[in-house]
Amino acid sequence: MAGGIENEPSKTSRITKKKVMEKRNWEMVSSDAAMLMFGVQDACYMAQNLVIAAGSMGMGTCYLGFVPFMVDKLIDTFVNLKL
Repeated sequence: MAGGIENEPSKTSRITKKKVMEKRNWEMVSSDAAMLMFGVQDACYMAQNLVIAAGSMGMGTCYLGFVPFMVDKLIDTFVNLKL
């Protein structure tokens, strides 16, 4: 790791990918939506790793995804539930 980030692609790697794409007449196409989805995907991987790490240390976890957006409906459904 001489002067750079360990996971950063090497200059040779970037040049090779560029040459392969040029040879195949390919062009890099991306959009803000695609980049957002990659970011969401990375955040989900991180959350999953946190849950696994906590479990390995004997801690319980509860992975909540959409729940914060449905709080009112969940309260109406479960708090007012007659058992």
